[in-house]
Amino acid sequence: MKWKDWVHVTKLDPDKQLKPGDIDAIAASGTDALMLSGTLNVTKENLAALQKQVKAYDLPLVMEPAGPEAVLLQGIDYVFVPSVLNSADVQWIVGKHRAWVQLQKGKYPGVHRAGSIYRTQPDSSVGK
Repeated sequence: MKWKDWVHVTKLDPDKQLKPGDIDAIAASGTDALMLSGTLNVTKENLAALQKQVKAYDLPLVMEPAGPEAVLLQGIDYVFVPSVLNSADVQWIVGKHRAWVQLQKGKYPGVHRAGSIYRTQPDSSVGK
């Protein structure tokens, strides 16, 4: 199935601890893909640990980098470069992903721009 035909993608935050069985339940839920993404404390190390947990499932893996400092490409099917369209901070509209793209030398198949509008609590990290 092509990504444009997906109906549901489950976003997994590498900074959050999943309980045993959570990933089994998520994978069996009918989700079309798993997205590795977060806002705070995202590192290559915790992304790699999460990727290791989910790689056994036969679901496409999407990387949504919050910034250029923590991006995985190996073993990732798609990279969705976020642009948070309702942010008051220009960094989240174009700045973070522009910095990421500038660090990449060459073009990667499977990299897509992804405009997002987040409905959040004002005190949440993504809501600030």
